Amino acid sequence: MLALYILFAAVLGLCCLVMLVLLAGVLVAALYGIYPWLASTFLAMDLNQPVHLPQWATRAHQVEEPPVRVVLARSPLANTEYLVGVTRKTMVWTMTKQNARLLLLSDRLAQRAWVNLAEKEGSEVFICLRKQ
Repeated sequence: MLALYILFAAVLGLCCLVMLVLLAGVLVAALYGIYPWLASTFLAMDLNQPVHLPQWATRAHQVEEPPVRVVLARSPLANTEYLVGVTRKTMVWTMTKQNARLLLLSDRLAQRAWVNLAEKEGSEVFICLRKQ
């Protein structure tokens, strides 16, 4: 008798599962039929954009700051020389900051590469902020 109860419970559970799947299918089909009508009424709204953004999130009030630029220099306190680049495997330095190579402060990889190259040559290099 116990086996009969277990079999009845399994059949009843399977029937409930099939009914729920059929109900979900009917609901989806109904939504597909109703959606064009809803889209043409006053309820239509663009769901891709939020209805209201807080004031701090609006782009109109955000000011984009220019990137911070730095230069590489050796002996920055006296007799300063700024890095220009490399010519025939030798580092080129200049006395004027206008001719110096500008690097972004956020580009750590480029800074590290230039510092490593200068240290191989035997120069002690400093990263100096360039005022705009």
